[in-house]
Amino acid sequence: MPAVALFKRLWPCLALAALALIPLVFELPGHWSWVRSLQNAGHCLLFAAMGLLLLGRWPRQWLLIALGLVALGAAIEVIQAFTGRDCNWADLLLDAQGVAAALAWHAAARVRPGSKVWLIVLRAAAVGLLLAALASPFRLLAGQLLLRHQFPLLEDFRSPWTAAFFTTYEGASFRFVASGLEVTYPPSGWPGLVLVDVTPDWRSASHLRIHLSNPSAMPQDLGIALRRTSNQSNRHDISQHVWLAPGEQTLSVPLAPIIAQIGPLENLHKLVLFLSPDNQQAQARQLLFHRVELQLISKP
Repeated sequence: MPAVALFKRLWPCLALAALALIPLVFELPGHWSWVRSLQNAGHCLLFAAMGLLLLGRWPRQWLLIALGLVALGAAIEVIQAFTGRDCNWADLLLDAQGVAAALAWHAAARVRPGSKVWLIVLRAAAVGLLLAALASPFRLLAGQLLLRHQFPLLEDFRSPWTAAFFTTYEGASFRFVASGLEVTYPPSGWPGLVLVDVTPDWRSASHLRIHLSNPSAMPQDLGIALRRTSNQSNRHDISQHVWLAPGEQTLSVPLAPIIAQIGPLENLHKLVLFLSPDNQQAQARQLLFHRVELQLISKP
């Protein structure tokens, strides 16, 4: 078989192999949540492209192509587990979503000329599936832009656009209340509230200010920790402790001593607010956070 004829016969398979390698080889740069979300959404777009490519070449084998692509997505996730990347089965669902979009668009192309309703429904379904995959990264990008715009305010726990940028760990939980965010800390372990994707450059700030309330009649040992984007370990770059008196208060943490220990505060990724274990207290503890902000250096 001549080389040209062989290429024409096999080019969809070669293109498929090249596309399948993308999630294994390439990662979008950056540590921000919206970048990771965009990387995940790319699974849907990638598998939609592969589906349309194969369906255009073998239109009658749509079921075999769909099952084969989903199996390929599962294989990629398993391989990633052995290459230092996360094995995330939510990505497999996005792969299947992309395959479904390709099937819907392919079916729309084969609708009879008089069936305009089905044509509209199928194409709308295909576009809707792709847009649904992109909804999360666009929402996170909007929240990221809002965080940058409201600087030096880091978080006031009021906007639904920035709610994706804080979480808890080690059994802590939170709920929204009228005056802020109520965080419940279990008595054991090192439970914490984590602000992720904070504004990374704090070099223009002199103090970290935390407006919060301690509803307990007992003082609480609050830990404040920072982590840079380059820190991929389970340890913080620096942490310090402050005793919280009962009632509403504003903590003003000077940043100069922190800078003296770890250098300029840039490329920051996480701010962690945790409580130390309390062996004397068997019940969960609560803190109410109102605002977290930076106090900028006063210009002469």
